Amino acid sequence: MFNHQVFNPILKTDFIGHNVQYFETLDSTNKKAWELIETDIKNGTIVITNNQINGQGRRGTQWFSSKQKSLTFSIILNNDYIKNYQSFLSLLSGVSCVKAIEKIYGMPCGLKWPNDIMLNNKKIGGILIEARQKYLVLGIGLNVNENNHDINSQIKEKSTSLKLYYKKNIEIELLLATILNEIECHLKANTKDIIKWWTNYCIHMNKEINFHNNKIIIKGNFKGINQNGEGIISVMGERKKIITGAVNI
Repeated sequence: MFNHQVFNPILKTDFIGHNVQYFETLDSTNKKAWELIETDIKNGTIVITNNQINGQGRRGTQWFSSKQKSLTFSIILNNDYIKNYQSFLSLLSGVSCVKAIEKIYGMPCGLKWPNDIMLNNKKIGGILIEARQKYLVLGIGLNVNENNHDINSQIKEKSTSLKLYYKKNIEIELLLATILNEIECHLKANTKDIIKWWTNYCIHMNKEINFHNNKIIIKGNFKGINQNGEGIISVMGERKKIITGAVNI
């Protein structure tokens, strides 16, 4: 169940998270969010489940969750409200997750282009944003209370959880409310500040990376993000923009 007694006192937003749609089990919180949008659901509604069984990651990959141990949720946002931040939504969402974890637990998380949330050079979370007509759905998945045996064997070598680092159980509702506070706060921030925060948390600034875009791999030195929120890499002294794809360190 969803513990509103923990969640409600922590939430300090104007609109995000005031309507919580909780489901014990879902295929995907993003998928359910789009179904709810058809019913003219309230802007800022969040969809959350204790058991996501068919979550999707970026580029069509599967997102593995653990029943009652992962934090998997989606936020329904009206395009009119965030039209000036659409290209930065992925970046500010990653920053918000890292800041929330740092604020509550002091854990030194970081970011890998474009929106992987990292801890000890292993992935703990990811973000999937989908846009249709006048709505955006922002989906976030975090490994929270997983033990080693809970993490799927396909991702075990490259993934970890907050509990494995912190050595204690994490209150999911506390973490969720704090993340939502940070997201709404950053939606009001200057885009230059978003770039600065993201850069500060990036774990591969000025490092050699492999950029994967479909079947093409580009090797270069990661130089940060530009004023449009696009990644910049230096390849043999020439600067190139990266928009979609993934980075391997």
